[in-house]
Amino acid sequence: MRFLIFSFFGMCIVACGNHSSTKPNGASGDETISVYAMLNNDLFAPKCSICHTAGHFSGVDTSSYQGLINSGVIDPGNPGGSLLVSSIASGFMPPRGPRISTSDDIFLLLESWIQTGASELD
Repeated sequence: MRFLIFSFFGMCIVACGNHSSTKPNGASGDETISVYAMLNNDLFAPKCSICHTAGHFSGVDTSSYQGLINSGVIDPGNPGGSLLVSSIASGFMPPRGPRISTSDDIFLLLESWIQTGASELD
């Protein structure tokens, strides 16, 4: 049941992808963006990539899709087995600024994206 809710939520977000807060710089009103791009704009870039870039001592790089996948913090198809999800859910990450609640839309979108395979392009 939880998978169905996350899948539905993810499809709704993709369908509404031309919402102004999720458009990358320069995107027109008719363009939709991938779920990864939304997560990058609203989660990875502002909350993770401040520290986690290529060469970070932790080995985690959230500054690009390939860096994120190569870091091994995402287990596509298994959000419960993904270090990124458990680090956010436990409150361990991000260490500064407002915490991300497991009921926040961005967290639910992250889980749904991972559950559906964590594709760069939808």
